[in-house]
Amino acid sequence: MKIFIDTNILLNAFLNRDDEISNRIIAYLFEKEYKIYLNGISIINVDYVLKKELQREKRREIIQFLIEHFHLVSNNKEIFQNALDSNFIDFEDSVQYFSSKSISADFIISDDRKGFEESKIPVWRAKDFYKKYLL
Repeated sequence: MKIFIDTNILLNAFLNRDDEISNRIIAYLFEKEYKIYLNGISIINVDYVLKKELQREKRREIIQFLIEHFHLVSNNKEIFQNALDSNFIDFEDSVQYFSSKSISADFIISDDRKGFEESKIPVWRAKDFYKKYLL
């Protein structure tokens, strides 16, 4: 199974913004040996947000973890063009969606459901995924 993780789930995990739910979901996905994907741009966005909270060395450890343990989706002209031509309101969400589509993800985990209203791929909010699979 291929699962695409949106940037906000990573930030929730690293900043503990959701009572460990995102951390537990990521641990569960690893335990089940699912293929977990994220967009390479997510790493940049995570680092940018974490600059306000963490020292460089800790951010470096986090980035290393992401590089080693997640499958990265590279952006290309087609993903950006599809994102630009789509009906998604937010360009970044659209890039995330077309990245997930490019790897035929089974579903997306994101706490930004509004941003994925146009998605043809099922989108799970972290809390909903947690309640269904981890409780």
